[in-house]
Amino acid sequence: MQIKVETSMFDKAVKEHDKEWKVYNHYNKNEILDKIDRLDLSDNALLRLPKEVTKCQNLKHINLIGNKRY
Repeated sequence: MQIKVETSMFDKAVKEHDKEWKVYNHYNKNEILDKIDRLDLSDNALLRLPKEVTKCQNLKHINLIGNKRY
């Protein structure tokens, strides 16, 4: 279930950059993800970084403030 939460938070953050974004799946054309240079994943219940973040090849800044720490 945590993986679904991570993917959902990733989708929400990407949609803030591009309103055309629907949902992530491994078949997505990465044109939208290639444009992403920053993501705001703050204030979520993330225990780890969503694996989908690795698809954002131009990512320079990621906000993770306010997530759970263990």
